[in-house]
Amino acid sequence: MSFDDLEDDGREEAAHERRIQRCRSCNAKIIWFKTAAGKNMPVDEGTVEAGEYELDLKKHRSHFSTCPMAVQHRRPR
Repeated sequence: MSFDDLEDDGREEAAHERRIQRCRSCNAKIIWFKTAAGKNMPVDEGTVEAGEYELDLKKHRSHFSTCPMAVQHRRPR
């Protein structure tokens, strides 16, 4: 591993940290992704590694399924 590799890792980590936001209801760390349908979906930060920019529903856990206040954010159909 070269110094350049370490420097790249630092930038990836910094970019990852900038993507992290907080749920306005439960204050959990989330990262937003676009779904295949073009909708925004909050994902639990702990399921996302630095450098991941595409939603993978097999790996990333939707915050809608873990937020104790998710009912407040659901829109009527």
